[in-house]
Amino acid sequence: MGKQSNPMIGCRVSSEWKAKIESIATASGRNSSQVIYEAIGVYLGCNDANTVGGQVASLESRLSEVERKLAGLTLLLGK
Repeated sequence: MGKQSNPMIGCRVSSEWKAKIESIATASGRNSSQVIYEAIGVYLGCNDANTVGGQVASLESRLSEVERKLAGLTLLLGK
C-alpha cells in the first residue's frame, strides 16, 4: 500500500483575506497553507501539537509546571 495523504480542500477568498493570510504567514515564518490549516483547526476546536496554538498550549503547561516548582523552592528557601 502507498503512503496515505490528507485530502485537500479549496475555497476562494477575497483579496483582503488573502493579503491578511500572507501577512500572518510572513510574520510567523510559516506558509499560507499552514496558517489556513491552523485557522480551520481553531474553528473546529482541534489543537494539533504542530500548530502555533498547540505549541502555545504546550508551553503554557510547561510554564505552569515551572511556576509550581519555583513556588516549592521559594518555600524551602524561606523567601
